[in-house]
Amino acid sequence: MSHTTGIAVSGNDVYVTGYSLDLTTYHSVAEFWKNGTLFKLTADTSDAAAIAIAISGGDVYIAGIDRGVFKLWVNGVLRDIPNSTIPGTIRSLYVLGNDVYVTGNDYDPVSSKNTAAYWKNGAEVKLTNGSLDSYANSIVVSGTDVYVAGLEAGSSGTNNAARYWKNGQQVNLADIATQNVIANAIAVHGNDVYVSASGNNTINYWLNGKSVSLGSGAEHFNSSCIFVSIR
Repeated sequence: MSHTTGIAVSGNDVYVTGYSLDLTTYHSVAEFWKNGTLFKLTADTSDAAAIAIAISGGDVYIAGIDRGVFKLWVNGVLRDIPNSTIPGTIRSLYVLGNDVYVTGNDYDPVSSKNTAAYWKNGAEVKLTNGSLDSYANSIVVSGTDVYVAGLEAGSSGTNNAARYWKNGQQVNLADIATQNVIANAIAVHGNDVYVSASGNNTINYWLNGKSVSLGSGAEHFNSSCIFVSIR
């Protein structure tokens, strides 16, 4: 049983990340596919998953977890990030030059709160003060600006409000008191910021903070990524 988690294209090559469940050992194996050919990153003796992928300078970066611990593979080889505090709750990956950015959440066992954060080369940048649960789902870097999409949970625990952060500054896309909307992915082109989201039985994206509806109704909608193609 296999699950896919991410995709990237470089030239004529298509890469897909994921994991599979070994039905003999019942352990999950981190994997990726290149043009349909399977490559295993871990053995079937641990519980692992490849979660996100990025390609930079011809190198293939894959972020994942193994036994609940963050792992980074470059061209299929495990790479250590010295002094890293990255947890095993990562969600996305972006690589620019020699810099590796990872998003996720930092769990505080004392307050039982999750805090949206990203890590640049293993160094943590928290995006909220931790008073409310928050999660970072997607990251992109444009020039010197770092954009992260995610959500902040209401104090009652019932609503989620879509947010994005630019260089740590929060931009509110939804009202936490009345809406239940999650920002799942972000893309940037020039001065335009695109954020995909879902919730309240709708699916939409924001362009520079203005909502564009893609559908609504009784169905449960969910968006997972967004791309911008300039022609």
